Amino acid sequence: AGGFDEDVALRLKEAHFLRFEFSDLHGISRSKVVSTRLLLSRSSTYDTSLAIYAGVLGMSLTSTPVMIPEVVGSGLRNTVLVPHWRTLVLLPKSEDERYTTARVLCEVSSPWEEGEALDAHPRTLCRRLLKELEDCHGYRLQGALEYEFSLGKLSDTCSGKFIPLWDERPTFSTFAFSTFVQDMLYDLERDLAALGIMVNTMNLEYGRGQIEVTTTPVWGIDIADHAFTFRLLVKEFFARRGLHATFMCKPNEDPDGAA
Repeated sequence: AGGFDEDVALRLKEAHFLRFEFSDLHGISRSKVVSTRLLLSRSSTYDTSLAIYAGVLGMSLTSTPVMIPEVVGSGLRNTVLVPHWRTLVLLPKSEDERYTTARVLCEVSSPWEEGEALDAHPRTLCRRLLKELEDCHGYRLQGALEYEFSLGKLSDTCSGKFIPLWDERPTFSTFAFSTFVQDMLYDLERDLAALGIMVNTMNLEYGRGQIEVTTTPVWGIDIADHAFTFRLLVKEFFARRGLHATFMCKPNEDPDGAA
């Protein structure tokens, strides 16, 4: 499972490491990272079978293992990550990063039926429903999303309170945009474009510290893939700059929230 061809091999030679990334049942990104040197040296067939504990799909939001009866009853089996190579991209990196990382989105095989996909996996389920929509009803789905996230810092206290980057409500303010976030958002737009996610508009929203980004329409599974990629990239991007980005509707004690 998961072998790739010469075209993929050429693209992998541009990276030092490959992140096998997948969504758990909460939509949280989980992954394993492998050296591309190892992948490319395995064999002429480029076999990339990669096992992972099946229970990782149902871990809690704090990564506490959840003892899913079916997984426990099967002897805590592993599952196999199944990469979808059309999602392979080189991840953006800052000038001070020494290594280049590629990423491929994965689904997972069933731990109970060898060679079969796990139907409950979010991406597998999404693909099946999209196919059913087209095969049974003759429709294809096109979509674009409006993302809203709040930007700030977490307090140093045990509470981890979210402190927004600004405390006013400068909704659509040109001055506040250029003062607070312009250069960062321009860099973010560049990084998103490198992953195939094209930004349509950017502006400050109603919530304290809140930013809105809209994207151009895409088809089918790319809608979900882009949403999954967008959220993680935004959180990684700002974390590297000492900031915390959250997609929560009410990240602080603001009585009006941010939705």
